[in-house]
Amino acid sequence: MEYTHALIIDLVERYEDGETGYRHRRELLDENKWRAMRYGHEASFIRRDRDGEISLAEVVGRECDRLGVSGIGDIFDGESGAEHQRRICNEDGFEALCESLLL
Repeated sequence: MEYTHALIIDLVERYEDGETGYRHRRELLDENKWRAMRYGHEASFIRRDRDGEISLAEVVGRECDRLGVSGIGDIFDGESGAEHQRRICNEDGFEALCESLLL
């Protein structure tokens, strides 16, 4: 929530200053979204200018610095959902994993 709030404030301020923003190509957004889902914490994204890639870790670090927030960095540094599920399965077995997934 901290990151979302800071991001909205930043975007409002830019809009009020007359910035038009960056128009992302749909294909680039779709590719980067797929990479995030597929690779999780280890994801790297195609840069906006399409000149190379940037790691998720670098994006998170830059956003924390740019917006003066830490929460998203704390989430990134923590255990991912997939890592959590693998740990439960390895430590407690498949049945425990299934139980943990029940609503």
